[in-house]
Amino acid sequence: MIRITDRTNCCGCEACVNVCPQNCIEFFFDEEGFGYPKVDTRKCTGCNLCEEICPMSKSKENDADLLLGFIGKTNNEEILRSSASGGVFTQAAMNFLRDGGIVYGVAYNSNFSVSHIRFAKEEELYKLSGSKYVQSRMGDVYVQITNDLKNGKKVLFCGTPCQVNGVKSFIGNNDRLITIDIVCHAVPSPLLWKCYVSDMNNKYSGMIKNYNMRDKKYGYQFSHFIAYGDKEKEVYKGGTFFNQYLRAFFSGICNRPSCYKCRFKTIKRNSDITLGDCFYAREYGASDKDGACIIVIHTINGKEIIDNADIQRIPIEINTIVKRSKEITYSTEEDYRRKAFFEDLNKHNVNIVLDKYFPMSFIVYFKYYLRIVLCKIGLHDFLKRSIIRFRK
Repeated sequence: MIRITDRTNCCGCEACVNVCPQNCIEFFFDEEGFGYPKVDTRKCTGCNLCEEICPMSKSKENDADLLLGFIGKTNNEEILRSSASGGVFTQAAMNFLRDGGIVYGVAYNSNFSVSHIRFAKEEELYKLSGSKYVQSRMGDVYVQITNDLKNGKKVLFCGTPCQVNGVKSFIGNNDRLITIDIVCHAVPSPLLWKCYVSDMNNKYSGMIKNYNMRDKKYGYQFSHFIAYGDKEKEVYKGGTFFNQYLRAFFSGICNRPSCYKCRFKTIKRNSDITLGDCFYAREYGASDKDGACIIVIHTINGKEIIDNADIQRIPIEINTIVKRSKEITYSTEEDYRRKAFFEDLNKHNVNIVLDKYFPMSFIVYFKYYLRIVLCKIGLHDFLKRSIIRFRK
């Protein structure tokens, strides 16, 4: 049976929970808010399916010879504006639904927790748009995908690399299952997000109706965390390196233990397609106005999905993608204050904790408003691209 004694050995994909024929595995959440399997030994028959299905112990690389790289984005301006980067997944998902398929992706629930959800209607796809920097619950998605495939449906699943490997391990080889993984920085604590949402709800008297963690109001190169109220009215906004929640996430202080030693960091992934941000598109002759993606195609099925989507793209060498998009092959580093951070989070209000570790200092405000001024005079993107070019 599966036993998690080292928490870096569990990615939280929930495949083991779903595969158990005795339903004797539950998902429990630790003091950091991350989920882990727990076996009821009284019911367990020792079949070991939970260990066999675990993606952490399986091959992480695709042995196919196909490996194609592109920089691209959708031609649909509405999709592009609402996406975090180039809108390629939403465009591909739209085509997939129109062709009679089923799409699985991440969406907010009514309380702003995050889960993988089944989509069968094109008008629901707006829920998939935008980055959601928190680990999503898989729930019974594995069973739903299995049933869809048994009923002859084509399925498109999008998730983090560990979730994709969980799905592939659970389902096995099936040409009607198409998988897209994202270039993942890491997954931050659901507990931190829950506390943050609760604090924001209290602070703004329940006015918040939606969140966008990567709004492109000031452009793709200066995305914003924005909380919206009724009629899309802005209730709160803060730049990526101004907002305290995102500062915590990108610092490496609140991520899942397995993310610091991610076993899925490779260019030859088990998915059909890999998608990620591309902040260097213009250097290679591609437009990044309102966003751009890197696209890595691993299989013939993946190539067919991209070929049939309304996407503009420019070929780019795979080695260039690996060099410029380091999160494909490198894990995030752990902040040395991580243990103390979670101890404080379990004792104090989240705003006190964030103020302690990520204070809103004069320099934070200065950098943020300087970037806004640079945006208004048209220099921000030029200067950011210059810095990115210099760092390469």
